[in-house]
Amino acid sequence: LRRGHDLPGGTPDTAVLHLWRAGQEHALKVGATGILRSPLFSARGRIRLLAFYARLAQRDPDALVGRTVDEWLADEPDDMASFLRTMVRLAAYAHASDELDAGAALGQLQVGGRGVRYLDGGWSSVIDALSSSLVTAGGSVRTDTEVLAVRTAPSGADVGTTLVVDTAAGPIRASSVVVAVGGPDTVERLTGAEVRGRSNLSTPVAASTLDLGLRT
Repeated sequence: LRRGHDLPGGTPDTAVLHLWRAGQEHALKVGATGILRSPLFSARGRIRLLAFYARLAQRDPDALVGRTVDEWLADEPDDMASFLRTMVRLAAYAHASDELDAGAALGQLQVGGRGVRYLDGGWSSVIDALSSSLVTAGGSVRTDTEVLAVRTAPSGADVGTTLVVDTAAGPIRASSVVVAVGGPDTVERLTGAEVRGRSNLSTPVAASTLDLGLRT
């Protein structure tokens, strides 16, 4: 929407969640009343879950960085912890609660709590719309073009050229480059520069995402 595209889609109706436990489906009406009346939770679980959601927007994800989701929820009632793991899987696209960083999980729960829009036609509709705008603005999209290296431009290069992207189809000169290739190994191979802090990275998670970097 910020780029002038009103893509078809909508926000799902989440007034009632349908949950499956022990071979039985349960309808959970979202809100305090629904949680208080749901047979999914014990008395303690209901109180703890209501308290969690009452403060969800104000919680600081950075305070949980370095702990796993399982460690974060270890002291919570089992029914509440099980429900939150379900919500984390939905919001964070990751099921490994024994590995996933709790700070990242909480941040995704906060984002998801503000509402999610599902697109008709999937992510390809976003890519097609942005590609069309880019071409209209004078840019170009090159597919099936292998990138070999990203290097500093040699001395005497044209004004405004500070970097060169070597591709199988020839070099591309630029003043800046965004390297979004899915991992530090590939970044280091393309740039020859060490990725600082890579030892602090957690286990990679496979997910379908779209990262877009723009100057304006």
